[in-house]
Amino acid sequence: MDTVTVQSVTDDARPQVLLVGRSESVESTADGLRDAQPAFAVTTATSGERAQSIVADRDVDCVVCAEALPDTDGVTVLYAIRETYPSMPVFLYAGGGTEELASEAISAGVTDYVPTTLAEEQPAVLANRILNAVEKHRAETALEDRERRLARLIDNLPGFVYRSEDVPPRTMALVQGECEQLTGYDAAAIEDGVDWLDDVVHPDDREDVRETISERLRDGDHYELTYRIRTDAGTIKWVWDKGCGVSEDDEVVALEGFITEITDRVERRQELREYETLLETIPDGAYVLDESFCFRTINGALGELTGYERDELLGAHISTLTDADAMTDSERLRSELLSGTRDVATMEADVETADGDRFPAELRFSTLSDDAGEEFAGTAGVLRDTTERKERKRQLERQRERLAAINQLHRVLEDITVSVIETPTREEMERRVCERLVESDSYALAWIGDVDRGTRTISPSTFAGDGDGYLDEVTITADETETGTGPAGTAVRTSEPQIVGDIATEASVEPWREAALDRGFRSLASIPITHRGSVYGVLTVYSERTDAFEDRESEILDTLGDVLGHAFNAFQRKKTLMGDVLTELEFRIPELESPLAAATEERDCSIAVDRTLPAGEDEFLQYLTVEGIDADAVRELADRVDSIDRVSLLGPEESGSDHQVEVSQTAPPLTSTVAAFGGRVRSGTVRDGEFHATVELPPDADVRSILEAVREQYPDAELVAQRTTEQDAVTTGEFRSSVFEELTEKQRTALEAAYFSGFFEWPRENSGEEIADTLGVAPATFSQHIRTAERKIGDVLLEGDRDDESDEE
Repeated sequence: MDTVTVQSVTDDARPQVLLVGRSESVESTADGLRDAQPAFAVTTATSGERAQSIVADRDVDCVVCAEALPDTDGVTVLYAIRETYPSMPVFLYAGGGTEELASEAISAGVTDYVPTTLAEEQPAVLANRILNAVEKHRAETALEDRERRLARLIDNLPGFVYRSEDVPPRTMALVQGECEQLTGYDAAAIEDGVDWLDDVVHPDDREDVRETISERLRDGDHYELTYRIRTDAGTIKWVWDKGCGVSEDDEVVALEGFITEITDRVERRQELREYETLLETIPDGAYVLDESFCFRTINGALGELTGYERDELLGAHISTLTDADAMTDSERLRSELLSGTRDVATMEADVETADGDRFPAELRFSTLSDDAGEEFAGTAGVLRDTTERKERKRQLERQRERLAAINQLHRVLEDITVSVIETPTREEMERRVCERLVESDSYALAWIGDVDRGTRTISPSTFAGDGDGYLDEVTITADETETGTGPAGTAVRTSEPQIVGDIATEASVEPWREAALDRGFRSLASIPITHRGSVYGVLTVYSERTDAFEDRESEILDTLGDVLGHAFNAFQRKKTLMGDVLTELEFRIPELESPLAAATEERDCSIAVDRTLPAGEDEFLQYLTVEGIDADAVRELADRVDSIDRVSLLGPEESGSDHQVEVSQTAPPLTSTVAAFGGRVRSGTVRDGEFHATVELPPDADVRSILEAVREQYPDAELVAQRTTEQDAVTTGEFRSSVFEELTEKQRTALEAAYFSGFFEWPRENSGEEIADTLGVAPATFSQHIRTAERKIGDVLLEGDRDDESDEE
């Protein structure tokens, strides 16, 4: 029975020796080998079959086989082993060798032929031979493995290795790898004469390749460089070339290196440089955050916007620039990005700079993934300063608000202008104006105030809007005190509009600032309501916008003040003319400073004021009856009065010393003063240097205030009489009321001018062209006013008769 002895092997480097022989001698031979070479791990087998099995199952470094075995011979065993392991060391030992046996052993590929006596009697010699054979086999095997691995590596490399005996490389002596894929030339072409520098390297890079390699070799270094090549097809590629010199006797005789294509890498780097350049040139801040919201990359603009140095922000948390609310929004949006709900996130936040200042910004960002495109790797985004954008937006909003306000004002002005005739009372007009002004969002509060001439207090008579008790809380006057130097008081005193663009900073509104700001008011406008120099009140409008009353808005409000002044004057005059009961005042003004008045002291003459008519802004026509002065004296005296522009005699000059005179002059003080209170000078006479005037006023007129106003113009004026009178029910009351109710102011002015100019006399004392010229209108316009007035008077006179005739039919 075959026996196998296996020695425990703990060192993989120990030679594994299989000793095959007969049972009676194999163990003793094995012991001799073990004693001679303890490093051997010796295994024994007593049959050829068992020996082949052991070789197949174990790592065996050497087989020593006897020539004669129980089941076969040693040569047969060696042949079988060589079929599987052609290079393994095998020894054959025999008792008496013959040339025939030696020949067969050699044919079987025996490593050494050993006599039996050597194996049995000189185990140390045998052990030494075995050790040499094993070491040689191991070295050859390692070299073969290295060459095999190197060949496999070269086959798998994305490029090729080369050897060139030219320094720098021109003709390649050896090329292995993907040469043709890279250059378009196969290895044979490269080795057979393609000049690497002249035929392959790009012309613009040849000199740099030559100088760089030569310089590195002189310094004894490896060389590593990047350059372009031109393939056999003319394609330009980028390559990376790394190599070293092969030296003999301290002289470089060849080059060995590796070349691989890096076109994609170079293009990516170029793209990256372009991206980096782009990021550094854009005015917006660009950044990359890691998974923990810390800055991983930033561009220069982000540092400039925030005032931080690059090193201060890199690694810092984004909360360095934003507050907790912004972080909450950012985390929420990042979750939506990761869940696929959105591709790009946009949010607004206030950014805090290194100096502690803050500015509004828009942050737009998306997520990043790892190289495999699977794992979340942070976010990349852009931070944009939106200060200018928000300011432009605010400007557009202000422009829209201003446009809306202007449109609203136009509508109010149009409505009030049209409704002047239809609105029955001043109170209704005031209410309508205030309500229309606050209909839109342009204005928050509007009120109209009257001035008490005694106390100089401005009291709101009408208001509309959400004042929340503001008008009850404040006191406004028109005097020189602190409460009178505000917008409303100043507007009344100067008859000029007063604009406050910012209530928070304007000094003139100090007494009312807190109350106004508490109610959201930011600007206001106070517009005097005037007509022909008389102030009828003040319109004040508040807005929640700063600088709300600039340019066009102020102009329209100013026009609205003029329209209201005209309307209020008409209301007062209508009240005077149409009322059945009037207050009549008689004034005496001694020592009237006028050449005409002085003439009445020197001569036995008098001047009666028959009618005063408005003829334009601050211009009036007065119709006088002069008795006791000839025509030339009237002209001479009138020329000495500065306020008289023109004097015209109505009728022939041959009429002696009694004349009807038309005088054009700037605003007569008494007429303007009385008109401000809704009254009119019914008659006036100058005799002996004194002026006596009778004034008609509404029954509720404030006589004390009127007297004070008259004395502001004529300090010596005396109130001679005050009485209440009733107008004639038919001729003066109802008839005049119905006539004047039908006529417009221009029609009435034209009618009165025609009447007192003798237009209706025959022959006419003045033509229509002359009267039109006096009034400053076209003849056609004057003719139209006269015809319309005549028709309206006819309607009033004959309306009843016409109705009667209709009934009879």
